[in-house]
Amino acid sequence: MEGCDYVAQTYPFTSAGFWWHNNHMNELCDRGATVEEITRVVNGGYNGLEDRKKYYQKAKEIFSVLQAISTHSSVSSKKISLDVPWFPQTDNYRDAQRTCNSSSCAMCLEYFRPGTLPGKNGDDIYIKVVFEYGDTTDHTVQEQALSSFGLSSTWNTNLDFDDVYRELEDGRPMVLGILHRGTTESPAGGGHMIVVRGCTENGDFIVNDPYGSLNDNYTGPVNNGYGAIYSKYEIEHRWTVEGPGTGWGRFFQP
Repeated sequence: MEGCDYVAQTYPFTSAGFWWHNNHMNELCDRGATVEEITRVVNGGYNGLEDRKKYYQKAKEIFSVLQAISTHSSVSSKKISLDVPWFPQTDNYRDAQRTCNSSSCAMCLEYFRPGTLPGKNGDDIYIKVVFEYGDTTDHTVQEQALSSFGLSSTWNTNLDFDDVYRELEDGRPMVLGILHRGTTESPAGGGHMIVVRGCTENGDFIVNDPYGSLNDNYTGPVNNGYGAIYSKYEIEHRWTVEGPGTGWGRFFQP
């Protein structure tokens, strides 16, 4: 073995060379000894090898899980930023604390049908139609309201990151439902709707959040939600709460 011969030939008159020769290490390696056998000779007996093997196996299991997640959810390799207009919910003419769904859908409606909702309070035009059909939190009502403006859409509860990246690559923003309260690892709340309008080169998301920004825990100006970047890690925990393929969101068919 090249590495073994190197020790014996390079250090023949050193303690390492004498030890290597006296312990017949070349013969041991040449006959195909296992790493465990060689390790035991080199270290003079047990040196925690069993524990290290156990930790190695555990690390392999963890790596396999992470690899599966990575394979399941591909990452976009290019930056995408769709020019989706901005409508904050906080200035809505009614139910400002609970009309995130309507303001998010209104942003997408104005993106696909420019001029439909003019002005900085254009989402109020849409919201009035929403309440003619029912309540702002009802996804079927949102579908009906959007349809009345000539925009078809579907609500889904089995989405994953591949779905989002594909829509963005095709020039279509999405409305996603996330849990925006609590910590990243332990999200809470009754649900909040945001618009995903793009992604960075490493797969993080560019969003229009009508209530402000998760990044400052919604304590800053509401405009911080315009074009905010939410990490994929954050969205993974707050959107696919029950695991891959459990994300809620709206597809648009312009």
